Amino acid sequence: MIPINSYVIKKSIEHYGKEVQSTVCMEECAELIQAISKGKRGNLDKCNLAEEMADVIICIEMLKQIYNITEDEIYSWVITKQERTIKRIKKDTQSTDTNADRIRNMSDDELAEWLTNMCDIERHEKPYKSIYNLNTRNEEEIHDSYGDLLKWLQSEAE
Repeated sequence: MIPINSYVIKKSIEHYGKEVQSTVCMEECAELIQAISKGKRGNLDKCNLAEEMADVIICIEMLKQIYNITEDEIYSWVITKQERTIKRIKKDTQSTDTNADRIRNMSDDELAEWLTNMCDIERHEKPYKSIYNLNTRNEEEIHDSYGDLLKWLQSEAE
């Protein structure tokens, strides 16, 4: 944790006023944005970036005092936002399973049940496979041809 002298912050707010110091905090955030933007364009001034980060850290403490925001309130939001980020990352990195993936991942018992429930049927005088979907507990009918079976295996599992 970076040590911030709360007394200096308090005196600054008393001397300049809440309104002025709130505006200063907005300006300091803008200066940090500008320093980051320069870095993204290939003109990084690491010393300036660190200085602007320090200004914003000081401003955070100032805003906490001005608006009476507690560490616990901020901490609660940090936890919430980081948990949400992890959920988004997990969602973004999860690949969608195909029907073939689901079959590959079945236990022996699940595969035996699935194969037992598969049967050949005819629809409109054409051969079909009736396949029991273990997730939806519904039957799926697939035209019994190499292309249609391959397409089903490569399609997203329900």
